[in-house]
Amino acid sequence: MPVERNNTIAVINGYIAKEAAKGFFNTRLFSGLVKKDYSEEFEDGGAKKGDQIFVKNPPQFRVRTGKNMKIQNVKETKIPITLPDQQGVDFEFNMREVTLDLVQGVRYCSEKALRPAGSALASNKDAEGMMIASTQAGHSVIVGTTKASNPYEYFLKAKALLNKALAPKGEKRYSIVSSDIEVALAQQVSTLFNAAKDITKAIKTAGMKDVGVGGLTWGASDLNYVHTNGAGGSSVTLGKITPDYVNEKQWIEATADGLAVGDTIEFDCFLVNYETKKLYSDKLQRKVLEIGTGANNGKVLVYSIRPTLTDEEVEDESKTEAERKELRSQQAMANCSALPKSGTVLGVKGKHYACCPVFYGDAIVLTSVDLARPTKAEACEVVRHDSMVMRYVRDYAIDSDVLPNRLDLLAVFTVIRPEWVVSVEIQID
Repeated sequence: MPVERNNTIAVINGYIAKEAAKGFFNTRLFSGLVKKDYSEEFEDGGAKKGDQIFVKNPPQFRVRTGKNMKIQNVKETKIPITLPDQQGVDFEFNMREVTLDLVQGVRYCSEKALRPAGSALASNKDAEGMMIASTQAGHSVIVGTTKASNPYEYFLKAKALLNKALAPKGEKRYSIVSSDIEVALAQQVSTLFNAAKDITKAIKTAGMKDVGVGGLTWGASDLNYVHTNGAGGSSVTLGKITPDYVNEKQWIEATADGLAVGDTIEFDCFLVNYETKKLYSDKLQRKVLEIGTGANNGKVLVYSIRPTLTDEEVEDESKTEAERKELRSQQAMANCSALPKSGTVLGVKGKHYACCPVFYGDAIVLTSVDLARPTKAEACEVVRHDSMVMRYVRDYAIDSDVLPNRLDLLAVFTVIRPEWVVSVEIQID
């Protein structure tokens, strides 16, 4: 009978792993909206904290005028990502709970721990994802009042910034708001260009997801990130800035007391259209991604600043063709009108802001990697779904006659197109 017993255990273990995964995959909101990517690099041996993976960004091109070819270099930028700690939930069952009745026991375990464990892991990842989307957004719309009379207009501004950044239109444009902001928005937009049945449902639920307005798909969550502003409205003194057309992020010299990661700096230069390089009236903004220490003391990490070049600079005949190819590719990657000379930190010092990300789904990637699989555990199951991978491990503790269980996930969010992410930040105090 040992064969039947082993088969039964294998079936139970597989069922348990799937039940745990259901709790994760069926309860996430933000994580389900972004692009998912499974990295096969660690499939054989498993990944660990500190390992590095790369996410690619598509190249950008400059349009030629005239019949003569003007070759430009193809630049496919890579974003390096250092893997964080894995995350997991740990729990245990006693043997009686599982084996007294194989069917009822497993069902009991599922309802008691497995699905709630997966749900807790999903909530943790959603909160992490919304924090990253808000603190690493390419643009911000700051609402400097606790009683915004027309909150909807700020989300229209966010949508306009997506348009100017050439974010694709359609169903993948999302806005995730907190519950209290959802109520205010629902009251404001429930009568705007919607079917009567959708208006009725929105009013009954005080919800936005059934109201199609603003070219956005709406969702509500109580996991939105709350940012505490650092330096307030003080000016940032900038040192020398070297344009960076190679990396996605760069260190710049910026002296300002009390800057915090997630603060928004608005510079004295302007955004440009990412394809035509047409000048916009919107100022260039950058989130503070990291505060420098050690060799980078007195610097902050921001998304790369790439000023436009004139046609005369690009096609200067005194330069070699190789140099002109490089300049053409740099012009294709330009994102602002000129190098900034000063900046202002947006927001009030020490105040809290509820951050509502407005974004195009593929602008953010959730990359999942394999974890090492133990060989001596009673059970080790790996569940893959929608390019996500989770590991379930169960063992037997002979001294206490219990079954320790662990559910693990190693996944990391990356903003690969920051210009397609806007953080609407509403002051809450």
